[in-house]
Amino acid sequence: MGGSLPRPEDAAAEAPLRPERGVRSFSSFIRIILARNPEPGVHMDKETPQPPMRRSSRVNVRIPVTISGTLGDNTPFVEDTTILSISKYGAKVQTRLPLTMGMKLKVQPKQHDESGLFRVVWVGRQGTPREGEVGIEYVRVSNLLGVTFPE
Repeated sequence: MGGSLPRPEDAAAEAPLRPERGVRSFSSFIRIILARNPEPGVHMDKETPQPPMRRSSRVNVRIPVTISGTLGDNTPFVEDTTILSISKYGAKVQTRLPLTMGMKLKVQPKQHDESGLFRVVWVGRQGTPREGEVGIEYVRVSNLLGVTFPE
């Protein structure tokens, strides 16, 4: 059998991926794996960035409102619907209308004479549990929906 003997570094590269003796934590195990087969851009010393915090907390509510505006084809609309949650800067509303990002709409709570102008900033995708939900933000922050949030 005339071949060459396997080199120690080849054996380490082909070793099964299982914790070695003396490895006490998952991160130590991952460091060993990366040392065997490092990938560019993978750094265990850096923390994964966290998503940004919301500007304001949300409160789940059921506020009956009337929304109105103009659809993309310039057709005016009026719909009686419900606000599902609110924050200092906006709300989430349920709708059957095909609202689109950037669209402006007037929101009037059923128990108030005043209304406010909002901009659509998020639309739930069709075929998902969020279908028919729309995120709206105040064009000018106010207390129209009746909840005061701390500064």
